[in-house]
Amino acid sequence: TLVSRTDGAIEQVPLPDKGVVQKLAVAGSGTMIGFTLTSAGDSILPRYSSTLMVIDLAAGRKVAPVTGLDGTPMRVLGWEFAPHGSNLIALSRDRSLFAVDPLAAGSVVPLGQFSELGPISRDGTTVTVIDPFGSSALTIATGSQRRLVPSPLLGDTSRVYLGPAEVLSSGGARLEKVVIAQPGGTRFASALVMDDGATSQVIYRTPRDAGSIESFSVSPNGQYAAIEVVPDTSASISDGYYFDAKSTTTQTVIIEIATGRIVKSIEGFSLAW
Repeated sequence: TLVSRTDGAIEQVPLPDKGVVQKLAVAGSGTMIGFTLTSAGDSILPRYSSTLMVIDLAAGRKVAPVTGLDGTPMRVLGWEFAPHGSNLIALSRDRSLFAVDPLAAGSVVPLGQFSELGPISRDGTTVTVIDPFGSSALTIATGSQRRLVPSPLLGDTSRVYLGPAEVLSSGGARLEKVVIAQPGGTRFASALVMDDGATSQVIYRTPRDAGSIESFSVSPNGQYAAIEVVPDTSASISDGYYFDAKSTTTQTVIIEIATGRIVKSIEGFSLAW
């Protein structure tokens, strides 16, 4: 459904099949919308299964699949628009990573084999990828990789385990979700840190270390981070959704990256900048 922000007019966009829409996103600039579609029913060979689709609103309301190197619709484990324009990065079901321009037929560039896809840097040059050996920063233009290892915490000797990371600048500074081992090794704290490649500094952790950080995203100007937080995991209750279940207590905390100052905290999740 498309809803006009000016007059509230509602327009239904027909899909090529009945099914479940997931991983919906809008290009940072231009008129492109993307999502995955999985056909309804229990067939072992559905018509669409996590198939990446796009709509170019400048060219009508037609839903079109994104095609791979072989010209067939691409089934993906993850995907993300680059920050500028309509180009996107997609990780296929066979763990192949591609750079794709949906507006140019046949514009599919293989980037390697990976198990997971992380965020793209705000300047569009670098994407975080994960393989069986850990995380790497992959330069999209060249395919070169730099292994990511969490730097020691500033003023803290606790052991740190790396989670999702986003490269913030060409200098290599990055924002990272980490897990910090607590004394005794029986408890772990969830935190967001700024890592300059030499040391890491905590800029957000859950109150009393009772919660968990589910995900985070950086604002287009690189000034803020939106953090999805479950404040207390011991009291967490699922919302019961079959797809993408969330805790009913999930909050989004927006912080200023440079200072760690909390700007706003609101109920809910899946913030889109």
